[in-house]
Amino acid sequence: MEYISTKEAAEKWSLTPRMVVYHCVNGRIKGAQKIANVWIIPKDAARPEDRRKAYRIGKGGGVYQTFHP
Repeated sequence: MEYISTKEAAEKWSLTPRMVVYHCVNGRIKGAQKIANVWIIPKDAARPEDRRKAYRIGKGGGVYQTFHP
């Protein structure tokens, strides 16, 4: 299995390296391993899901939940 660094994963997924480490620490990247203070990520690992949510008020006054891409 081939692995990539957090910097390479960040470029691949359009995230910052710090956010990639955050996802690794929280177990959101399947197969990521920490070896000697360095995170390695499987080359074919999927981008972690963005769990941020936004709310907006519709024309009728209702509150709708939307998700960021």
